[in-house]
Amino acid sequence: MRIQKQILKISGLSLCVVMMIGACSAQTPQKSIHSPDGWVVKYGVVNGATTQPDAIVSELRLVAKSFGESPSVSKPFRYKGTTTVGVFYGVRNHTAANVPMTGLILSDFNDKKQVETAVMYDTASRFPRTLQPMMQTVFKEWRPGGAAAASGSPGRSSATPASGSQAAKGSGPVPSLHTVVARDNSATIGLPDGWTLDPRSGSSAMMARGPHGEQININMSKFAIDPSMGSNGMILQRMGPQRGTLYYPFRGDLVKSFPDMFQAWRRANGEPPVRLQVDEIKPMPAQPNDHCAAAQGHVDLGAGMQALTANMCAFNPTAQSMGDYLVRLSFIAVPSALADQEKTTTQAIVQSYKVNQQVMNQQTAAGIAAVNANTRMLEKETQIQIDHIHEIGRQADARYAEADRQRVESSQRFDQQEENISRYGQGFSNYILDQNVIEYSDYNGNVYHETVPNNIAYSLAKHLPDKVEIVDTPNYIPEIDFRK
Repeated sequence: MRIQKQILKISGLSLCVVMMIGACSAQTPQKSIHSPDGWVVKYGVVNGATTQPDAIVSELRLVAKSFGESPSVSKPFRYKGTTTVGVFYGVRNHTAANVPMTGLILSDFNDKKQVETAVMYDTASRFPRTLQPMMQTVFKEWRPGGAAAASGSPGRSSATPASGSQAAKGSGPVPSLHTVVARDNSATIGLPDGWTLDPRSGSSAMMARGPHGEQININMSKFAIDPSMGSNGMILQRMGPQRGTLYYPFRGDLVKSFPDMFQAWRRANGEPPVRLQVDEIKPMPAQPNDHCAAAQGHVDLGAGMQALTANMCAFNPTAQSMGDYLVRLSFIAVPSALADQEKTTTQAIVQSYKVNQQVMNQQTAAGIAAVNANTRMLEKETQIQIDHIHEIGRQADARYAEADRQRVESSQRFDQQEENISRYGQGFSNYILDQNVIEYSDYNGNVYHETVPNNIAYSLAKHLPDKVEIVDTPNYIPEIDFRK
């Protein structure tokens, strides 16, 4: 996305014309909220304003008066499905060392047909981080007629409504969760009363079971073998399938392969095939050598058909791997009759999932140490051969150098895959929570990322296409968009 230093420009719409008309009437006192973090929110009726542009222009004049210069303004936009309109603005605070400020003004009519506004602002550097809490505060307190319908979307995540409130229609209240830890301390997850953690959880994979047959499985992984590669098919015929290994030809198209690979995953666990109905499946953003798909449908895991939400990723086999590749799977299965009722619960559980990166790093180091120990044994055997035949020794050195190069590449791929675990885990969490990461810049051209609800992301991307861009999962920035 092309980033410009000035992201907020005056629109050619009616706002510019209205700003030239005489001064607005004095406003009645509006309620103000000053956060200890520095951001400010105010809202209330705008006296003398009969239209939303009038009210927004009145607020912009107050902004100019407060900060000592006329603000730059974005194109007006409207929240989908509501009568709420808004603009972003940028201005320098001449009363405080010319600090750049960024703000948002929303306008709508109340039940008495009076025009109201909600204004929020912070320093340009903090605004990307504080926009969401400001929106939450606004839509918790400010309830004009049209904005009320949108208050659940911009104002808060559907997985974390205000205490005592209900989530989306058909969902229950947010449950109280208690944290449980994987046996190897590699990950944690919050579970409600009645839910249990599968003791096999570990290596960042978490598998939880609910009291009504619900299942939540996050970041499970298996090594897979393509039987059509090299001698794999002959070895498979001679030795038979090994428990825990997935056998399936690598096709690189998870949209087509997901149903069969899901069944192959069960075979690897020694489980029978299941009745699987895929209602919708689409590719997910992934790295160039990775392939991911998100699926929704129904599955019978032994207790009747359940609503299924899943994603699966397969990582390209390398030339040296002889058809071996890695597969990741996460899915939620809830009895169909309880799917809407338990949506809030499953979202809260998924959102609570965290990886203990320190433990994962230790496990990675242990794996590398095992490889190194094996390498040292090979070196000793090689040295014996060198003592007898120098030519064989030179050839052994060449083989070792190649093996070392491959080991370094393997370690680097492993580190990248572990980062991808966190990246795509966050992508899956965002998918479940109906939210997206957006990229935009402040008044000085500094680029920021922010995770916001989907309706805000799509609205900003649509109305500010040259300023705001939705970030695909592969472009998530570590420690900003997800925790490694």
